[in-house]
Amino acid sequence: MQPGQIIAGRYEVQRRLGRGGMGEVFLALDHRLQTEVALKQVPLEDALDPLIRQSLVSEARIMAKLSHSRIVRLFDLADTEDGMFLVLEFVAGPSLDLVLAAEPRRTPEETLHLLDQIGEGLTLAHQRGVIHRDLKPSNLLASLEGDDQRRFRRDGNWPNDLRRMQFKVADFGLAKVVEHLTQAHRSSRIVGTPVYMAPEQFRGEQPSAETDIYALGLIAYQCLAGRLPLGDANPAYFHVFVTPPPIDGIPPAMQSAIQRALSKERTARFASVAEFLRAMRTAPAPPPPPPPPPRRRWASYVASGIAAAAAIAILALGMYGLARRAYRAVLAPAAPAAQAEPAALPELPPTSPRNPPPRVDDLPPVIESARLLPDNPYPPAIRRPRLEARTRVPSAYLVTGFAAQGHLYLGSDGVLFALQEGRPIWGFSMPTNHLRSGLAPDGRVWAWSGNDQLFVFNAAGQGGELTAAARQKLNLVELPPTPFRGISDPPEARCLPSRAGNEPELAGPGDAWTVKLDQDCQAGPWRGPGDLVIAQTRSQMLYAISRSGKIQWTYRAPCELKGLVLSNGSLAGTCDEGRKFFLIENGELRVTRAYEHGLSLQAALQDGVFYAVESTAIYNRRFLKAFDRAGQEQWTWPLMGFVFPKVVRPDGKVYLMASMGVDPEFQLLGEAEK
Repeated sequence: MQPGQIIAGRYEVQRRLGRGGMGEVFLALDHRLQTEVALKQVPLEDALDPLIRQSLVSEARIMAKLSHSRIVRLFDLADTEDGMFLVLEFVAGPSLDLVLAAEPRRTPEETLHLLDQIGEGLTLAHQRGVIHRDLKPSNLLASLEGDDQRRFRRDGNWPNDLRRMQFKVADFGLAKVVEHLTQAHRSSRIVGTPVYMAPEQFRGEQPSAETDIYALGLIAYQCLAGRLPLGDANPAYFHVFVTPPPIDGIPPAMQSAIQRALSKERTARFASVAEFLRAMRTAPAPPPPPPPPPRRRWASYVASGIAAAAAIAILALGMYGLARRAYRAVLAPAAPAAQAEPAALPELPPTSPRNPPPRVDDLPPVIESARLLPDNPYPPAIRRPRLEARTRVPSAYLVTGFAAQGHLYLGSDGVLFALQEGRPIWGFSMPTNHLRSGLAPDGRVWAWSGNDQLFVFNAAGQGGELTAAARQKLNLVELPPTPFRGISDPPEARCLPSRAGNEPELAGPGDAWTVKLDQDCQAGPWRGPGDLVIAQTRSQMLYAISRSGKIQWTYRAPCELKGLVLSNGSLAGTCDEGRKFFLIENGELRVTRAYEHGLSLQAALQDGVFYAVESTAIYNRRFLKAFDRAGQEQWTWPLMGFVFPKVVRPDGKVYLMASMGVDPEFQLLGEAEK
């Protein structure tokens, strides 16, 4: 956009003002009304998308009805050959983020003046059912008048006192359009600015008025403290788990109101902006004094004496009854002992494993309920994630395997550990760091080390190191007698490279069949439903082979794919460091998408859903995301500091592992209640 350019036959571009939430912003002169306006240009790629255009038009109609002196007005939506433009009220003044950058800490009086004005605009919007979703200082514009405005236009200076400014809320409704983009197209976009986002936004929940109140509480905190409460913490981790510290030197009313506005659960926050503003001025009520003790009259002393005598009599009768039963028990024949109920699994302090395991002469008993779950290559997908459990573990672990009843076995760094439904149940300090482990179908976990030691435990933590006599009796030399099943078993098919003039081949399970390939394998093989196997060769050719060894289809991909076979047999893959997504079905390209940030495919689930980890450059954040087979995002879960991105259980629950301190943290995600 160049100065002097005419847009929609009436708006003459004057100069570029900056960049907003959806595109560049220009100052323009409306020749029809002879007034200044701000033109916000919609990016071309969005303007050409019919779904985005429809969302912009419908949202613009709503925003045009939000007429208030504290809201930046939307005048028009100009659809021209030069692109699509939002025609907005021009506000002559700085945004709040610039004002706070010059002087971060503000007085309580200035802060209340700011909140009152912002609160008026938010209240009207909430009454009309409109949520901002992205409230932050850069969206709060100061409107200057008279000499203050002339100085700002001439020199870019503004008053030091917030009370000399009139504030307006900008970008109302635009966050909702971006959210529409996220749900329909742009899985890599995040609705909101992370440092001002409410916990429910990180959990992928629908925003509400309480979401805006949380952001308003953060803005109030920033003004009064001169900084945001996050410090060096990751935004997602802070907002979901950390309680902000109190602010020094402010009235108790403000302290209490801000802490409530920043509650992790929205139901604990204020029901409206007006209620929050009232609480900022009203000191919290002191607790009521305890009631005085009642005056005792002579009758109460008599009653107390009678009660004491009765208690002594009851105690004496009870002791007499116990003595009679003990005497009869000595003379009576002994009754057969009742079968004891199995004891509950003991709780283990997560950062203090037990002593080294004992030496045992036999295998521990099999716990039938803890046998391996049946193979489920496509677990059910979580529709709405919920944090079910959090626990600290002594070290960063390698996953050994899953058994029934939610058991997860972990082992490395000289420790063998067990979780049940995300909570620690037992652990042992092993005599060596060089430990390998595996899970047998009967639910017992085996571990062995490089110094020829062999260990075995059941789900209750019974067992230990097998003695030499036990190993000789069981005919155990190095490995357990039963096969193992781990978390990431490779497919039974394998690639055979070209050697000594032999052509490259793909061999089926047990070498039951072989299929000749045009070149050596480059990626895969990936195992799919019905034992379908897909592999990619160095020529980028994809081969899909049935369980009987027949080629079902071939397809030459544009790159080396990092892929997953989905439950319907289609292949979801990425290339270009995860920035390009492809879905190939029956040898044809069905879906292709581009993502701003790279996706790392993690797990395939039922109904064609798959999980991927997205890493962004902003704040060095990572997210676990669920996508449908069209590549559209279903939900997002923050993975701040997580070094072990996913373990999907056969029942669909997901383990996440974070390394954010001395001891890592395991989290268990399950399905939220409807």
